[in-house]
Amino acid sequence: MTTLQNTLLNGVPHGIVKRVMVGINWTMVEGKHGCGLAQTPQRNSPGCQAITAAGQLASMDLRRLANLIKNPNPMEVAIGMAAINASYNRYDLDAKCDDNGLDAFGTVDQSVAVVGRFPGLERRYSLLKVIEKDPRKGEYPETKAKAILESSRYAIITASTFVNGTAEKMVSYADKCETAIIGPGTPLCPKLFELGVSVLSGLIIDKPSDAFQIIAEGGAVKELKNASHYATIRKG
Repeated sequence: MTTLQNTLLNGVPHGIVKRVMVGINWTMVEGKHGCGLAQTPQRNSPGCQAITAAGQLASMDLRRLANLIKNPNPMEVAIGMAAINASYNRYDLDAKCDDNGLDAFGTVDQSVAVVGRFPGLERRYSLLKVIEKDPRKGEYPETKAKAILESSRYAIITASTFVNGTAEKMVSYADKCETAIIGPGTPLCPKLFELGVSVLSGLIIDKPSDAFQIIAEGGAVKELKNASHYATIRKG
């Protein structure tokens, strides 16, 4: 288990799991005090298999469900990550409401490395290098991540790295950067600030039943707009 996983799991309490939904775009877990999202892996991703405890997940303890992040099956990792987020991204969390965290650093004229593809970032940051698993023209492959992050002043890392297992590696590469982790599946866990992260921006679900229906029907972030809001916390 990685340091990052251990940090997240240590803060997850025992508790009730009300519902679990694995949609084509997002996976969602509802706990007593909040709901959590994680990006659903593509079905053809390496290691993806059927969920062995399907039919029993909603009766599990929240902490036990969160421990699925240690599983080699990416589908179960997503469920575990959503359970973690159900613990941290609480309905009553005192956090600044935000659009989506893309303006985490305001206006900067220094190098910004981005792990993941976020539409519109090029309009916000002029000295931008995007790192992607399947890079398009003008983007960089993951093999360049270490060199790019180590030479950048700022780093923005997608929350999907929690599910694909690269989050800790990317954060360590960015140890000299001011680093933000953003995306609907970001855990708003202050303990991550001790690992070198400066900004966390994720989604808080306001209307669980609406969100579950949207996810069950294949909705993505845009469709969740009226059932949730973005929230950002910063290192003090």
